[in-house]
Amino acid sequence: MKQTKRIIALAAVFGALFLTLAVRLINIQLHNGQKYYDRSQEGKIKVLRLSGTRGTITDRNGIPLAYDQKSYNVEFVKDPSEGKTTYPKYTESIRKTIAMLENNGIKVSSNFAIRKSTDGSMEFYWGGVTGEAAASREKRWREDMYVDKEDPPEILFEKLKERYAIPAATPYEEAYKILSVWQEVQLTRYMSYNPITIAENVDLNTVAEIEMRAMDLPGTQISESTIRVYPKQSMAAHIVGYIGRMTDEGTMLRLEQEGYLR
Repeated sequence: MKQTKRIIALAAVFGALFLTLAVRLINIQLHNGQKYYDRSQEGKIKVLRLSGTRGTITDRNGIPLAYDQKSYNVEFVKDPSEGKTTYPKYTESIRKTIAMLENNGIKVSSNFAIRKSTDGSMEFYWGGVTGEAAASREKRWREDMYVDKEDPPEILFEKLKERYAIPAATPYEEAYKILSVWQEVQLTRYMSYNPITIAENVDLNTVAEIEMRAMDLPGTQISESTIRVYPKQSMAAHIVGYIGRMTDEGTMLRLEQEGYLR
C-alpha cells in the first residue's frame, strides 16, 4: 500500500514536471519562437558597404570623357573578437605599414583630433570648425573615445598612446599617424568588421610588398577599388560632373547631425 502511494506521488511529481516543461517549450516554440530566432540571428548578420563602379562616358565618336580605372588601397581591420591584449600586436603592424608606405613615397591618411600647434602645445583641431560647433564635436569625440571629460589635449595624447601600446619614446609625427588609425577604429566600432583605409591608389610594388609580408602585418590588407579618370580633363565638366571626398568640416559636421556617416 505504501509502495503504491509512493509510486503515485512520484508519478504526480514527474507529471507536473513534464507539464511545466511542455508549457515552457510551447512558450518558446510557438509564442516567442520568432523573437528568439531573430535574437539568435543578430550576431550572425553583418552589413558590408560595397562601392559600385561607375560607367564610362564617351562623346558621340566613342572617345572616353570619363571612365573607371582599377586601383588598390591599403586597409587596416582589427578582429572585433580580440581584446585590448592585442593592441601591441596591431600597433606594431600599423607602425610597420606606415613606415613601408612612406618609404615608397605614399602619403598616409592622418586626421587625429589632437595635433601639435605652431607654438608646440597640443590642441584639438576640427578642420577650421570653431565656437559651439567645435565644442560639440570635442564633447562627442571624448565620449566616443572613452576619455576623461576634463583632461587637456596633451594629457589625452599621452593617455591614448599608453592605451594603444605606443612606446613613450615614439616621435610625435609617428604617434600621430598611428593614433589616427586607432581613432577611426574606435569611432566606427559599431561596424568594426569594415576596414579603415590607410592609403589609397598605391602602386603594384607596394601591393606585392604588403602581400609578401602579410604574416608580419596582422590587420593590414589590400583591397581593390577604382578611381575616376577624366582624360580630357575639364572638357564638358558641366555635363560629365565630378565626385570626390568631401573636405569641408563644417558641412560634414552638419550632415553628421542629420544622420549621415562621415
